[in-house]
Amino acid sequence: MPLLLFVLVEKQQWKEVILLKITK
Repeated sequence: MPLLLFVLVEKQQWKEVILLKITK
């Protein structure tokens, strides 16, 4: 189960990075 949680967190980070790139 921890692995799934890690994947979700990673996806969230990717979303934030993409948003930052779009805003800049």
